Amino acid sequence: MTAVEAPTLFTTEQLDTISMVERVASSFSLLGALFIIITFVSSKRFRYKPINRLVFAAAFGNIWSNVGTMIGRAGPAAGDRSSLCGFQALLIQVYVTHDSLHILTMLTITSFLPADVLLCSCMALNVRTV
Repeated sequence: MTAVEAPTLFTTEQLDTISMVERVASSFSLLGALFIIITFVSSKRFRYKPINRLVFAAAFGNIWSNVGTMIGRAGPAAGDRSSLCGFQALLIQVYVTHDSLHILTMLTITSFLPADVLLCSCMALNVRTV
């Protein structure tokens, strides 16, 4: 079963150009994720902070997200019921939101961690707060 062709506002050449730009941008993002992983694994200084561990974990989700975008138009062109289209849909549905949730987690940790440290310090010193 092949995909039903929907009317489009773009020509085939324009769609190919968009697909090429998407793949080039995904390649740069893959290089960035690889740099993050190599830096984290090779340097012990980056392993101590929780934020660095979250960035390291987010890099793997970013890799899978970029694999999904690098498939490009080949997934839908293979057909709605093809395994390539299903795999691409899984990658995009799961890992694109994965990046967003990791950013939200990192924001939460960096915003509230100093307040938690201050609160724990006050509790350890038995200081009464209002």
